[in-house]
Amino acid sequence: MTKEDVKNLWELLRVFRPNDPHLEDKTLRTAWALVLEPYSVDDVRSAVAEYFRSYKYWPDVTDIASRCPKPEKPAPTMTHWSQKEIHRVSEQLDEMLELGALMQRDYIAAGLPHPSEARNMGWTSKEWCRRCREATS
Repeated sequence: MTKEDVKNLWELLRVFRPNDPHLEDKTLRTAWALVLEPYSVDDVRSAVAEYFRSYKYWPDVTDIASRCPKPEKPAPTMTHWSQKEIHRVSEQLDEMLELGALMQRDYIAAGLPHPSEARNMGWTSKEWCRRCREATS
């Protein structure tokens, strides 16, 4: 349910409890919206009708929520990455794998600095990898 749905629900409650001071409490309505958010409008309306079949007093939001079917847990959503982001991450992974392979070789014997030293010298990881390939080929 959305805040707008709860606003409409308030109008339904006004039918059952026409001059109830709860209807003027905006904080209470906001709290109801928070509690009822995972439920469908139809389930909440049915729960309100069911409540008023037995009681004539203003309900607690728990009286309504407890009468609604348990909401299904939403399926986990995957982060939607753009093709550009996927390509960038793929390139970074390729660089890291290549870097690991090159570090297993003797880059010192090839006269190259440690990757962190190379970074301090302003080399990018691509530049360091390129120089390692050239030196160890």
